[in-house]
Amino acid sequence: MKRILWEKKLLPGVALMGLLTLPALAQGYNKSFRVPADGGSLEVVHKIGSVSVNVAEGSTVTVTARQSDARISATQSSQGKVRIVVEGNAAIDLVINAPTGTALDLSCIKGEVTVRNMSGPIRVRNTEGDILLSGIRSTRVDVGSSDGNVSFSGDVLPGGSYSLKSFSGHVSAILPASADFRLIASSNQGGIDVSSFGMSLNKQTDKQVEGTRGEGRATVTLWTQQGTIHLKRR
Repeated sequence: MKRILWEKKLLPGVALMGLLTLPALAQGYNKSFRVPADGGSLEVVHKIGSVSVNVAEGSTVTVTARQSDARISATQSSQGKVRIVVEGNAAIDLVINAPTGTALDLSCIKGEVTVRNMSGPIRVRNTEGDILLSGIRSTRVDVGSSDGNVSFSGDVLPGGSYSLKSFSGHVSAILPASADFRLIASSNQGGIDVSSFGMSLNKQTDKQVEGTRGEGRATVTLWTQQGTIHLKRR
């Protein structure tokens, strides 16, 4: 009888210890930085796992990862630039919230990179994985993937430069019907479809299309070695 009573007293304590350890395991990685009103700049150097950048309210850059043991180095320079480096070979998914005007410089070896609703300059390099940009309102976009699809949906602003490239993946761009730009599209082994946009074509072959929409106030460059190219109107 005494042994049974002792076990009853012990079990609530064991359960309490288990509850106390749960928040630490679920907490993951979380770090924030105050940045200039215009968003400043953000650099990400990642190995394996996804990178997702979304708009934050206010003047704060927040970095989160689900893994509590993530080997992440997040620092800020005296000029306000935030630099995030992920070490090791474990798959780590980063979620970053930043002011819309933040200048982005993102690089990843293996994983999907997603950028939504940003308006600052955007540069993305991905070795093995897709690059997805949506709701973009920037004058400078330069993205490329060695082995992955590249897609862009956003505005084309006067004086802007938009370069979307992939070696073995497909490249697609969805632009406003009123977009004013000069197009250079090249695909060595895939097809090129720009039929949904009425434009003045200077050159059209199976591998290359060049043309102008409106006065050509922006430049749109679409390139792939092995995939297809699709230019669509929204």
